[in-house]
Amino acid sequence: RVPRCCSISPPPEKNGQQKKASKPRQRRFLAKQSDKVPVLKSIDVSVIVSTWKAAAFVQRAIRSAFDSEGITVELIAVDDASPDTTFDALKHLAAKDPRITAKPLARNSGPSAARNLAIETARGRYVAILDADDAMRPERLAKLVALADRTEADIVVDNMIEVDEAGQ
Repeated sequence: RVPRCCSISPPPEKNGQQKKASKPRQRRFLAKQSDKVPVLKSIDVSVIVSTWKAAAFVQRAIRSAFDSEGITVELIAVDDASPDTTFDALKHLAAKDPRITAKPLARNSGPSAARNLAIETARGRYVAILDADDAMRPERLAKLVALADRTEADIVVDNMIEVDEAGQ
C-alpha cells in the first residue's frame, strides 16, 4: 500500500502562487506508527528527540512537546554518546516524569541511528521528530493528528517556523 500524505502549508498568495521563501524551508512531519510496533491507543504521538551535546537546551524542547494541547504525548530521547552531561540531564528528567524515556547510544552514530532507536521504542499512534534545539507550538501536534485521522493519511507534513533567540 502506498502511504497517503497530506500537508499543512501556508495559504497561497492572492495570485494563487505560494510565496517564495528566501531560503529552502525545512519540512517537519508526523508519521503513522508501523504495524510491527505495539501501539498504545492512549498515546496519540510519540515525540522522538535525538540529542548530542544538548544539555543546555533540551529541556526547552521537551517542555514544548508536553505543552501540546488536546492530545497525549510520550517523549523518547536518545543521546548520541554526548561527551557532556546531556544523558545525565535526560535521565534526571525521565526519573521525574514517566512519559519520558531516555536511552543512550554506546558510541556516536549520528542522528539517524538515535532516531531509529527511538522509533523502535515508540508506542504512540503517530511518531513526530523534534530536534533537541527546537520547540513546537502547543496546537501543532493536535492539528497534525486531526488532519491525519480525518484524511487517513500515513504521513502529515508541515513547515517549520524560524524564530530568533528572542522568540521573534
